[in-house]
Amino acid sequence: MSIFLTSLSRDFSNILGDSDEYNVLIKVGSDENNEETFQAHSLVLKARFMYTGIIEMEQQKGKDLLKLLVAADELLLNELHETIQDYFLIHKTDWIQQNFALVHKTVFQLELSKELQEFCLIIICEEPQLIFKSKDFTNLEEETLISLLGRSDMNMEEVVIWDHVLEWGIAQNPELTIDISKWKNEDFALLKETLENLIPYIRFFIMNSAEFYNKVRPFKKILPKDLYEDLKRFHLKTGLQLKSEYLQTQRYVGVKSTIIDQNHAAMLCSWIDGVGFNIYYKKNLSAKISRVSNNCSAYAISDSQSKGPCFGDGDLWMKDQFNQAGSCYCNKESYEQSVGDMFHRDSWEGWTGKNGTFAVDDYEVFQVIRKRIINN
Repeated sequence: MSIFLTSLSRDFSNILGDSDEYNVLIKVGSDENNEETFQAHSLVLKARFMYTGIIEMEQQKGKDLLKLLVAADELLLNELHETIQDYFLIHKTDWIQQNFALVHKTVFQLELSKELQEFCLIIICEEPQLIFKSKDFTNLEEETLISLLGRSDMNMEEVVIWDHVLEWGIAQNPELTIDISKWKNEDFALLKETLENLIPYIRFFIMNSAEFYNKVRPFKKILPKDLYEDLKRFHLKTGLQLKSEYLQTQRYVGVKSTIIDQNHAAMLCSWIDGVGFNIYYKKNLSAKISRVSNNCSAYAISDSQSKGPCFGDGDLWMKDQFNQAGSCYCNKESYEQSVGDMFHRDSWEGWTGKNGTFAVDDYEVFQVIRKRIINN
């Protein structure tokens, strides 16, 4: 149970004094001569907590709490909004995943719901496959679905993704039946138009021949003609040279590393993409990230034959014999933060707070490849 008595009277007075966007008129008086009219908001009248300062969130359904979150945002009830948001993040994460489309569409329209927005972005970055499995997947907006299909880090078979895309497309057109044997040419044309912007993101060429025959061939009428002809020749093993715009690489199904796991990789990708959110709701990860100082971009990273990968003009250098004492060193030169500030140990030689030498057991270097953009 949550109680809001401190700011209740102040907020309620502000609401009563605000005549904007009211949708209820309350008339009080025994006759027209003594009648007085008050303006009100139906959402406020429906929310019992406005009169008592008490709300029992444990007894509320997820959709009702989401509606109350919207009302709190619109009425600038910051204390109530923060409490509902925290309740969602602590007690309703499973419900958010199962109703992702509704939550995503709702919270990104609310100015105060920054932490819920971040949580949705975490799901998209770390576990996008959960979105395809959500109960309201077919309610996703096309733009959101395209952003998901453009990702390479979904641990899902491509044929399963194709099934979900078909499910989404059919759901956008209630007149279409599940049994495509009864479809007319007009039905296929309708689905083709619906999925026109999504099909370029499907990696048809990584499906095996059985998947192509059973799952793609029945919907050949919704594919561009040249794409379908190339798919046929490809699966007939005719040595077809595929066009460069066809996506042919497998989606990411795990990071090949002994140091980081998939969650670390998702976090790094989000930083590279410029999504600067924290991830303490899902994982408690420790990492070091720093930007290059002004006018030092030329020293950001280089590859030395004698030292291997080098960051900055000495900020983090590791020699060939990196596992021997004193073979690696860090000097705060080109980056805003010093590597040693977080990771230095008592065993480091000559650590001054800025410079020092050390050894490492092992290290890994990852190449970041920009996603290929398909131009229709």
